[in-house]
Amino acid sequence: MTLAKTIRRKLARRAMRLRVSLWGNNHSGMLNLRYWLYHRKAQHAFHPPKESASAEALAALDRFKRDGFVVLPTRLDTEAGQALKHKVDGLYDSGVDVFKVSSGLYRLIDGAERIPEIVNLLNGPISEVLERYYGSHYKLYNISFYRTIPDDSVPESSFLWHFDNSPDQEIKLMIYLDEVSDETGAFRFKNLATSEKARSLGFWHREDYSRTKDMFDDAGTTIVGEGAPGTAILFRQGRVAHKATAPRHSHRDVVTMMIIPSLIPWREHFARNKHLLSTNAGLCKNPWTDEPEAIGYRF
Repeated sequence: MTLAKTIRRKLARRAMRLRVSLWGNNHSGMLNLRYWLYHRKAQHAFHPPKESASAEALAALDRFKRDGFVVLPTRLDTEAGQALKHKVDGLYDSGVDVFKVSSGLYRLIDGAERIPEIVNLLNGPISEVLERYYGSHYKLYNISFYRTIPDDSVPESSFLWHFDNSPDQEIKLMIYLDEVSDETGAFRFKNLATSEKARSLGFWHREDYSRTKDMFDDAGTTIVGEGAPGTAILFRQGRVAHKATAPRHSHRDVVTMMIIPSLIPWREHFARNKHLLSTNAGLCKNPWTDEPEAIGYRF
């Protein structure tokens, strides 16, 4: 590496650390301000429901605020839930319109259009938690269906602890469509306090992993997100350290939803935008217009 490249690399890393220290992510001040202003507008436009939230939702909200994530129990133990799971299995097993993202990882093409009923899982505690956390309506920016299968060719180094490069207003919802255990690739999390400690020690980028390896290797602070089909995990992916794990047998089907504040109720937004939600990829660059950072299934 030439001296000029070395200097540019050091300056870029220094700028990244400054942005992360200021906003908690490696995006521009303009983008973070845009999200903040949009969220404030959404809060002003919101009229909270008069009825009180359920006890389940309030308890989940407290855990989410404290830990940066919350695991909600199964909701696929009904006839409709079993039909949804059977539909997903059939689409993967047919091999039609299934995109190979990488070794061991597959994605349904046009998942939001082909399985629109998946959004019914938002009814109940999840929706209550989101509205009370944001103090506003929310909307879905992306919906992705993934299947992970065992693949010995994928190195363990591909599954490192990390933060997503996300504005604070973006939250990820992950719903298991299978019985997920440690053996079948349950996700791992560190709570908010442990994650912030890792940040204070200089961890942000995967290249910084050695600085906090002992902390991340500590099983005592690792939460293994096991659960039955329908288990939902809501987490602040930009603030909570997390990692995927490869299944050692069988497979793991999940659906992920990227969520941001909204000026209108989520169902109205979904009705008008569901044909875009499978191909919106990367960051939502502008919450006012839903402009995607990228378009496609490979992300």
